Amino acid sequence: MPKIIPNIRSRILQSARRQLAEGGYPSLSLRGVAKDCGIALGTTYHYFQNKQDLAIEVLREDWNNEVIAEIQIDPSTMAPENVSVKFYSLLGKFCSKYNHVLLYHRSSDDMLEAVRVEQRAIVNDTVSFYRLYLSQYQIQETDAMLDALAETSVHFAFIHTEESVFRQFAKIYLQSKQ
Repeated sequence: MPKIIPNIRSRILQSARRQLAEGGYPSLSLRGVAKDCGIALGTTYHYFQNKQDLAIEVLREDWNNEVIAEIQIDPSTMAPENVSVKFYSLLGKFCSKYNHVLLYHRSSDDMLEAVRVEQRAIVNDTVSFYRLYLSQYQIQETDAMLDALAETSVHFAFIHTEESVFRQFAKIYLQSKQ
């Protein structure tokens, strides 16, 4: 009879998250995750095809839990500039945490396409945030401008631009819309 291990998928992701935090993408291994979780290597392959899929799933889960789930827009209590800076702060924390994974693709063919897809997904989610956020303040914007705002925000976050610089960027943009 097979051994039943509760929450195995989440335990695999927690172990992978630790490995990524400690040594980056090169240190991540399905074998190490299996050993850490006390499971057979085949069990990890039941949930994830390879280490690339596992690393990307960790990023997706953390993006959804640490950025998307945390941003709340209430126009009655927050100025538009502050909402933008709050989102940027969450984005910056995420980028700092996973910069080594998202930038590792430059030296690893197996991560190249997956990271491009994830970076685009982050930009698309940022576009969605800006669309919702601006509409809450009755500001309409073209898709091209939303994409440019999102790309700029993500780029600023990846290169660790100070929040004060981003606040100025947001302020100038918002003043141009009035």
